[in-house]
Amino acid sequence: MKRQFVKPRAPKRANPRGAFWLGWAFSTASLLAISASLFSEAVRVPDVRRYEGHFEPAAARHNLVVPAQVPLEAVLVHEGEGVVQGQRIALLNQRMLEDKIEHMRVSQEINALERDCLLNSSETPQSAIEASDALENLQAQAALRRCGIHHQAHQVSREALLRERQALSYGAHLKYREAIERLRLTEPAVQRILSLRAEIERNALRTAIAELDIAIAEQVTQQEKETLAKVISLESVARDIDRSMSHLKSFSAAPYLTAPQSGHVARLRNLPLHEAFANDTDLVQLVSELPNTFNASVVVPVEEAEMLTRGAKMLVQFSGLHVQTPPLSAKIADIHRTDPNSSGQLMTSVQIEVEVGSNLAPHAQAIVDSVRNGTGQSQISASFEDTSIKRILAPSLARLGEYF
Repeated sequence: MKRQFVKPRAPKRANPRGAFWLGWAFSTASLLAISASLFSEAVRVPDVRRYEGHFEPAAARHNLVVPAQVPLEAVLVHEGEGVVQGQRIALLNQRMLEDKIEHMRVSQEINALERDCLLNSSETPQSAIEASDALENLQAQAALRRCGIHHQAHQVSREALLRERQALSYGAHLKYREAIERLRLTEPAVQRILSLRAEIERNALRTAIAELDIAIAEQVTQQEKETLAKVISLESVARDIDRSMSHLKSFSAAPYLTAPQSGHVARLRNLPLHEAFANDTDLVQLVSELPNTFNASVVVPVEEAEMLTRGAKMLVQFSGLHVQTPPLSAKIADIHRTDPNSSGQLMTSVQIEVEVGSNLAPHAQAIVDSVRNGTGQSQISASFEDTSIKRILAPSLARLGEYF
């Protein structure tokens, strides 16, 4: 009996029934995945975690600065004093203030003069310096002198390369004439060898001249970059001068430091009067409470903090107040460093932000009034809102994704 061999080969056409079942399986799997995702998000799971923390009104801090080289004439507030928006805090020396503004204006003009000199490379440095003599300003002359030295140094380096190129070119011309004379005085049998040697030397000199041309072009490009860098640096200085001058001009009509917002003086430095400082110096730190924003912080175990994200919702219950208060809604603003507690367990500090609008429910208004009219602080008990299965599994899924 003969054995029959069957050669495996692909079908000539696709099986429509197999394609149908493959599409059905793919569609079913997709629908199951979508349903599972929607189910895990829709089903709410009660969160039983509770954390103790500290709560206080949020505050904005403002530092009032005495401008450099402008002495103080008088300080009009005391540390701990309450102030209102626009209240005068300190008096500045008006004459020195005007002198400072005029000095900045002159510095700005000198800056523009030096920039124009750097960009105008066609003008010789000496003529630029002579033109500044009429200004009778040593700072302007010094700026133009720096510009002149800059252009002169570039010119000297370029001329050195040009002289080297000229010397090579003249040497190539002399060697060519020497080769012609040798050919004329040499026997015909040797002329061919001398002709080849002369051509080799001539090509070597041409190569050296071409390399010098490249070096000259690269040097010109580098010098232009250096000039542009100086101009950009001067423009940055000019912008800083313009900002400072605009700030000082705001004191011209009334030379007073004023409170930008209502609050209280948290810190007041004892600065000497009638003395100018070399740099801008902080005088007063004002603290202004933000009326509808409160901050809180709670301590959370590290393994539970991994499930937290910025913006997650929480419920804050106040304790220690003279009124019974239901919880307020809050959100996580930031998650800070991890420290061990007294028992050695690693804990994470979580910053919470509570925002209350102008239209408050009676219980919320009672909370805000109690905190504002009391010590300004309260202990809190924070709990998370009901979460979903998807959010509970998210940290574990993220860790699994790191392995694959």
